[in-house]
Amino acid sequence: MQQTESKSAPVLFLIDTLVVGGSEKKTVAVSSELARRGRPVHIAYLNPPAPLAEWVDSRVPLVCLGRRGKLSFAAIGRLAEYVRVHEIRSILCVNLYPMAYALAVQRMRPRNALSFDVLINVTDFVSLKQHVQMLVYRCLLSQARTIVFGCRLQLVKWRRVYRLKGARCTYIYNGVDVHRYQKGAVSGNRDEWLRRWGLDPSAFIVGSIGRLRKEKNHQDLIRALDRLVAQGVHAQCLIAGDGPERNTLRAMAADLGVEERVVFAGDLADVRPALLAMDVFVLTSKAVETFSNAALEAMAMARPVVLSDVGGAREMVSEGKNGYVYPKGDVERLAQILKLIHDRPDLRQALGDVGRVMVEERFSFSQMVDEYERLAFAS
Repeated sequence: MQQTESKSAPVLFLIDTLVVGGSEKKTVAVSSELARRGRPVHIAYLNPPAPLAEWVDSRVPLVCLGRRGKLSFAAIGRLAEYVRVHEIRSILCVNLYPMAYALAVQRMRPRNALSFDVLINVTDFVSLKQHVQMLVYRCLLSQARTIVFGCRLQLVKWRRVYRLKGARCTYIYNGVDVHRYQKGAVSGNRDEWLRRWGLDPSAFIVGSIGRLRKEKNHQDLIRALDRLVAQGVHAQCLIAGDGPERNTLRAMAADLGVEERVVFAGDLADVRPALLAMDVFVLTSKAVETFSNAALEAMAMARPVVLSDVGGAREMVSEGKNGYVYPKGDVERLAQILKLIHDRPDLRQALGDVGRVMVEERFSFSQMVDEYERLAFAS
């Protein structure tokens, strides 16, 4: 999209920290692209660390508010002054916690001088503490101009559970850079990358990318691998990512006798070679997922995707066309789907090709930024 000369009032993205995470990376990418389009956009983060700061486009002013404690009045004061000096008219709160700061500053400004939107990136809460916090956040959400969800299912669920009937709600799907995420953009060929990880180019490679946390449920991927091997499939597994469950997963692979078939690649600065190496991408999460970036990236790389039925999986996958959705925790069904994809190379190719087209048509990065631009700079 060509750069836009805009006289719009500046917009501020307000986020907790700039650590390496899905919400944080998306905030940096979207704000940087808006700046490249000529839009006046700022980022404020409540407190360090900020390893993603170096990724922010130089045209995006970046400020740390130096929060100390749960609710820092000093940080509220700094935010209010920043909003006043830079004539910010709208704040986009990334997730729920920054909303308290935006609302406090809104109350300090003249009537109708400042509005705020809330971008919600979580579908389910898993702890009692989070459920209690939602009693407060629900009240704050009623003051937002717009509540933005990551998929339609999440919007419907939150409206029902938290009774957001009076709030203006919408959803914006995640998007992928279709130029960066394509097979031809990766240096080296697939066999070379497989050999680097000690994998057999003749094997059927199932894989996943993501933090090794309990809710990601990588155990089911290893169990499904074990079932494939038991059926005579020459299968191997590539898991990219790191986290607290790594040792548990290694022990499980050893207990099942498939430890030599599972490669833990660790955190990768560039996940495209891992996706290129896979015959099929699998997401086994039990919770938390809203609209998986990793799955979209796999689709962009023309890989079939098999997703557990959480979050917006069914909004991303057209059953039997670009992949499959299975009931979360159902290892038998997961193994059946993987066996089908293994046995049908023609199907595997067709699923990947359709997935690539779907990303280009519905889930591209430029389309996502278009949506945020309309939201942030609506007249």
